[in-house]
Formats: sequence, structure tokens, C-alpha cells
Amino acid sequence: MTDSVVGNLGTACAGVDTLPKTFTYDVTFGRFDSTQCGDHTFPNMARFVTDETGATGSSSWSVLVTVPCPAGCTLTQGYWKTHSSYGPAPEDPTWTSGSFGPDTLFFSSGKTYYQVMWTSPKGGNAYYILARQYIAALLNIEAEAATTPAVDAAITFATNFFSTHSPADNLSKTDRAAVIAAAATLASYNEGSIGSGHCSEDSIATTANHD
Repeated sequence: MTDSVVGNLGTACAGVDTLPKTFTYDVTFGRFDSTQCGDHTFPNMARFVTDETGATGSSSWSVLVTVPCPAGCTLTQGYWKTHSSYGPAPEDPTWTSGSFGPDTLFFSSGKTYYQVMWTSPKGGNAYYILARQYIAALLNIEAEAATTPAVDAAITFATNFFSTHSPADNLSKTDRAAVIAAAATLASYNEGSIGSGHCSEDSIATTANHD
């Protein structure tokens, strides 16, 4: 007996084995990310050949694998900055369910996550433009909103950037352009243009997003 997934299954012998004989094995499908949620079909075929006559036969079956789709949606940084324990809106528990809270220091900025969210990027400070969208994106992800490869890449870029830069750093034109581009990607995610879509309850956040 052979199988299209695992290859050789073994033999079944009349008078020796209890027939019909069942061959059992485990297979792991994937790995899938959130952009591949839904149903996936994997064809499988088993074949046999007899020792005495060389007769052959086969049987096929399609295995259905369902990848759950994240149910979360995104909220803008305007929502997140007003829904921590400091208000003025009711606290969203997502702020304290992950690896940071409003009072956690934000990298080497000298400010907390909450303070960064309320720091206006005066003069077009690229550090804070990116930081506020980055924090909002992290909170959206913690709330189980689906991401995209572009969002994941922007998160990785931002994490590396904040690990090596401070708000007062002078950036080259090339570096500043890369920071602004990452911020734009995360803003699109937070506002629902890409990713899992925007939460309907965040009705006033968009207007506060670019202050």
C-alpha cells in the first residue's frame, strides 16, 4: 500500500492480518497565517498492488482544512490614546493585556506609551508620527485584529527603528522617508483601509488621528 502524502504504508496479508486493514498516520498542514484563513482542500490518494497477480487499485479523498479567520477589527490611535486608564473615555482592557501598559517606558524616548500617544509630532517629528501609529497597531494586534504582510513588515521596521533611535535624532532624507512610509502603512491598518477592517464603535477617532 502506498499513499500520495506519506508514501509507503506497509502491507496487508490475507490469512495473517485482520481484513480490512486500516493504515493510520498523522499529517500537519500549514503553517498558515491570518491572510490564508478559510477552507483549504488537500487531495489524497491511496494505491495498492498485489504480490501474486500485480493487480492495482486506488481510492482518493479530499481532506478539508479550515483555518479560523480572526474576528477582530482595528481602531485608530485617536481611539487608543483616549481609552487607557487615564481616560477621558472608558478604559479599554487591551491596554493592559499585553506586554506593555500606559505607564511602560517607550524604548529610549524617556516617555511612557501613554505619554507618547499624547505627544504631538510638532515640526513633523518622524519619530512620534511613527510611534503613535505603531502603538495603536500593537494594541489592535493584541485585540486580535488580523494583519497583512505589509503591516507585519512595518511593525518589524518600527521596532528596529525605536531600538536604535531617540526622538531628538536627526534623520537623513532616506531614513525619514522610510519612517514616514512605515507610519503610513500602519495608519492605513489602524484606520481599516488594509487588514481586518475598522471597528464601527470608533466613530470619532479618525478626525483625531492626525493632530
